[in-house]
Amino acid sequence: MRWLLAPLLVAFTVACDHGGSALSPTAPTGFPADSTGSPAASADSRGAFRDSPRAINLVSGETGLPVAGARVSVSGQGFTSDSAGHVVVPSTASSELGIDATGYLDRRTTLSSSSNVLTLWPRLSPTGLDEEATARIVYGCGAEGCITGAEELSRLPRGTAVLIPSREIQADPRAMEALEEGARRLSETTLGNVTLELASGPRPGAVSVAVKVDLRDPVIQAQGAGAVTRRDLNGSSEIVRASVSFRSLDLVRRLPLVLHELGHVFGLGHSGRASDIMWTGPEIYSLHDFSAREQLAIGLMLQRVPGNRLPDDDRGTLTVRTKALRSASIACPNP
Repeated sequence: MRWLLAPLLVAFTVACDHGGSALSPTAPTGFPADSTGSPAASADSRGAFRDSPRAINLVSGETGLPVAGARVSVSGQGFTSDSAGHVVVPSTASSELGIDATGYLDRRTTLSSSSNVLTLWPRLSPTGLDEEATARIVYGCGAEGCITGAEELSRLPRGTAVLIPSREIQADPRAMEALEEGARRLSETTLGNVTLELASGPRPGAVSVAVKVDLRDPVIQAQGAGAVTRRDLNGSSEIVRASVSFRSLDLVRRLPLVLHELGHVFGLGHSGRASDIMWTGPEIYSLHDFSAREQLAIGLMLQRVPGNRLPDDDRGTLTVRTKALRSASIACPNP
């Protein structure tokens, strides 16, 4: 089911890992994105504030339903959201919010002038997206238990990314069909917020993703991988360029591995469960789409700015950062 989504070059390699068992997901019906809308302010039991009161709405990032009873701290004061998820807080341009609500990851953010609706990240979803899965899939955690995330959230920007196949791949109808289908399915999962298209060359304003077959790729040779995805990130952890190298042309023809690599291109890390397309073992070759919890993770990632930190902290992400790029390579399974 698809849901409504409302300068040093540093290189490192993430090896594939295994673990965990699958949960049986139940897909939710929809979820919104953080909004710039202006909801009507509701009365708060503490009354009006003398200095710049701000009405905000707290909703589930998964379902869009209001989050009641959330504890909100700002400027050393504490407040609680009402049954409609509304809360009125004192506001300044640099106000920092701490939001703690049962069933959601603790959120830390800055109350900017445009943030009137704030979404909360579920701690455990019926889809099976839990804290460990979030740490692995979204933040690239590879440690045992994944209590902490080793990386900032990185993803493609909203808009278009173009897949640029090599001439060898362009000459193979089955490989092109797999790439086209993979691009379609990922674009559908994001509801068009990020659109992948095949192209013969770079396109102005679009992220370029080179796709080729290269048995001599050093990571493929060193790790015996079936494919390796490389991502170039700017100082804000936004993916600005990527490439995918496959061990053989036959592997480009296999939709599950294509989807796996395009998941990395979007910003996903490896999963710890064999029921996910981002799993690192041969079981992925029996799958043909992102799981419900992977779809949810993609939707929630689009609700957050690149640079967000585990568990859910985007403070400082809007400040000016260095324009230097850093690069990451992710090696993936060979059947």
